[in-house]
Amino acid sequence: MTDLPAMRQPKQDRSRVALERLMAASREILHEGTFELLTIAEISKRSGVSVGSIYARFGGKEDLFIAVMMEVMQELDAEWQQLIQQLHARNLPLRQRLPALMDVQAEYLRRHAGILRPFMARADDERVAGIGKAAYQKTSRPLSTSCSMPRRRSATRSQSRPPASALRFRMPRWRASSAWDRRRKPPARATGNSSNAIWA
Repeated sequence: MTDLPAMRQPKQDRSRVALERLMAASREILHEGTFELLTIAEISKRSGVSVGSIYARFGGKEDLFIAVMMEVMQELDAEWQQLIQQLHARNLPLRQRLPALMDVQAEYLRRHAGILRPFMARADDERVAGIGKAAYQKTSRPLSTSCSMPRRRSATRSQSRPPASALRFRMPRWRASSAWDRRRKPPARATGNSSNAIWA
C-alpha cells in the first residue's frame, strides 16, 4: 500500500487558499520540467507562500511531489471516466468503436503528457510507482469493457460466436505489468538517461 504524504490539512480559508497556490505552483513547475526543477525556493517564489509555511505543511519536496501527483491522478481519472462514458453514449459498432477509442486515448495522453512526464520519470520511487499502477489499473478496466463484444444468445453454438473478422479488432488483453513496473526494473546494463519519460 502506498504511504500517503504527511500533510497538515488547512483549517482556515486563508490557509486553504495558500495551499491551492502552493499546489498550483508545483504543478506548473513540473509541467515545465522535471522533479529536479521542483525546489522549495522556486515553489515559494511562484506561490507567494513562505518556505517556512511549506515545510510546516509538508515534510519536504518529496512529500509535496506525491501530494501533487495524487491530486493530478484523481483529476485525470475523473476526466477519463467522462471520456469513456461519452464514447459509450455514441453506441458505435466494434469496427468504429476501437479506432474511436484509440483516438480518444491518444489525444488524452497527448494533452496531459507534460504533467505525466515527471511522474513517469520518478517511477523507480515505490510511492510514485504505487500511485501510477493504481491509476493504470483504473484506466484499463473501462478500456477492456469498451473493447469487449456483447454476447448474443442463440440456439446454436456457432451463431453465438462473433465472426472471425470481428475478432481481429479485439484489443489485446491488458497485463498486470505496466509501464510503471517496467520503469522500476531497468535492464542490468541500461544506457542513456534513465529519467527520460516514455511519452515524448
